[in-house]
Amino acid sequence: MRFKAFPAYNVDSLRSFTDFCFEFCDEAGFFPPKQMSLLRESVEGYRLKSKPKIIWNSTQGEVFGDVMDQIQDEIKRGKSPYKLLELPYQLGVGKIYDPELIEQEKLQPYFPREYELKKAFGIGDLFLESTIQKCLDIRYDPDAIVSMSPKAIGLDPSYGSSKFGICVCQFVDGRIQVVYAKEFDRPEPQEMERTVLDIIRQHGLFVNNATNGQILIDGANIAFAKYLKTMLNERTDYEDIDDNDFKYMRVRPINFGTTHKALLSNMMNLVNKGYVAIDERFEDLLLQLRIAKVDDHFGLIKKPHSLDLVDALRLSLYGFEII
Repeated sequence: MRFKAFPAYNVDSLRSFTDFCFEFCDEAGFFPPKQMSLLRESVEGYRLKSKPKIIWNSTQGEVFGDVMDQIQDEIKRGKSPYKLLELPYQLGVGKIYDPELIEQEKLQPYFPREYELKKAFGIGDLFLESTIQKCLDIRYDPDAIVSMSPKAIGLDPSYGSSKFGICVCQFVDGRIQVVYAKEFDRPEPQEMERTVLDIIRQHGLFVNNATNGQILIDGANIAFAKYLKTMLNERTDYEDIDDNDFKYMRVRPINFGTTHKALLSNMMNLVNKGYVAIDERFEDLLLQLRIAKVDDHFGLIKKPHSLDLVDALRLSLYGFEII
C-alpha cells in the first residue's frame, strides 16, 4: 500500500487516479474558499471508480458554510452517506489530555473552537470573546417590540457577489437591543423591497407619522434608497441636501467611502462600553463578529469572509451615534 499527499491549494492534482482505497481529508474546514467548491467533487468522484473509504476531518473552520458545515447539515437532514463523529475535549481528559493543563487552556480565546467544537472563537481581532459575551449576558426578548422605542434599521443592499444584510435595533432600558438580523443570498430587488417594508411595519417605525426611528442604508445603492424615500414620502433629491440634515431623515444614505471609519469606531464604542445586547438566536451575526478583523487602515477585512451583517449592524448602530 502506498500513501500520497496532495496540496490544499491545488485540488485538481487529486484527479485522474484509478485505485484509491482510502481518502483522508484533513482540516477540510480550512481549505481555500475557491477550492472548496471543487473539493467534494474531486474527493467523492472516486466513489464509483474504486469505492474508497472517505474521512473528512477538521477543527471548526472560519467560514460559515464550508465543506464540513455542508456535510454536517446533510447528515442532520438524513441525506448523506457519511456518519458524524464528534470528539470534544471531554472524551480525552485523563487519556490524551492532562486535566490540569486543560483547565489552564480554558482561559485561551480559541479554546471553544479547538476543544469544544464551536465555530469562529479566537479568530477575529475586532472584538474580544469576553466583549461579545457581555452582549449575550444582557437578557431580553427579541420578539418584544416596544412600539414607540427609538429604532434604527441598517441596510447593506446587494444582489450579486455579497449578500443583502438587514439589522434592526431598538433602544430599551438604557440598552440597544438587536431585534432582527438576517442576510439574504442573491435576492430579487422586488423581494427585498417587500421585505424591508414589512420589517418597517412589524417593528413599528413611523406609525401615525411618528419620528421614532431611522433607516440607514449604504448610499452606494441609490435606486433602493430612493425607492424607500418615495414609499415614506420623503425627498428623493437628497444629493442636494446638506449631509448634516441626514440625521433627521427617515431614510439616511451613508457613504461608506468617507464614513467607514466612523461607522466602525461608533460600533466598537457602543459594544465595548456594554450598551449593545445581542440574543444568542442571532448566530450568523455573532459568528461574523467573532471572525471580523481590521487592517492597518482601520477597515474591515472582507475576504474571504462575508461580513454583511456586521455592516448592517454598524449602520444600525450609527443611528445611536455616540456624540
